[in-house]
Amino acid sequence: MRVLLAERAEVAGTVQGLRRQGYDVHRVTTGTDTVRDSRRADVVVLDLDLPDRDGLRLCADIRATSDVPVLALSGDRTEATRVGALRAGADDCIDKPYGFRELVARVEAIVRRATVGAAEPAPLTVADQRLRLDPVTRLARVGDRDLGLTGKEFDLLQLLVARSGTVVGRDEIMARVWADPWNRRSRTVDTHVGSLRRKLGHDDWIVTVRGVGFRFAALGSE
Repeated sequence: MRVLLAERAEVAGTVQGLRRQGYDVHRVTTGTDTVRDSRRADVVVLDLDLPDRDGLRLCADIRATSDVPVLALSGDRTEATRVGALRAGADDCIDKPYGFRELVARVEAIVRRATVGAAEPAPLTVADQRLRLDPVTRLARVGDRDLGLTGKEFDLLQLLVARSGTVVGRDEIMARVWADPWNRRSRTVDTHVGSLRRKLGHDDWIVTVRGVGFRFAALGSE
């Protein structure tokens, strides 16, 4: 198994220990190298404190280009960072300093979950029999019309459709789509919702719940 170890501090003991466990370990020390090399890894062990990239955004960047399992390492040992990492796309998060046996156990666990999930065919999301989202090709159509969504528009619409009928809060949207759970003043979500409504051609598909967030509602469900 190929492990990409992205950690800024010298971790010779970890590298050697993983290799003794039979892993093929490749170490990098920057976020740029992490994103580049994550496509060739079976699992990424990611220090959220790399020098050139914000850790939460780095999680989201990896997830945007790959389904590789990610185990995040948090240096500040706070619940907020652990939650932020999970919402940004990490599969698990542990505090530093960590125990080597726990690290190996968590790597094995997230790889095991990913292997089970990979055996299942990628679903085709169908909403209201007119809107179709294909998470593999990342294409969205209403009838035969391709909506021409941007990456973030697709991610936002997919999140809302997956939670159809329930309200998705602004904080969760910022965390899941933009990996920025603490930015409560941003108009980014509103701008993208407005763009989605124009491209969908149905304003009523995305309902604004004032002071909370947004809800996807199939036409005729109100």
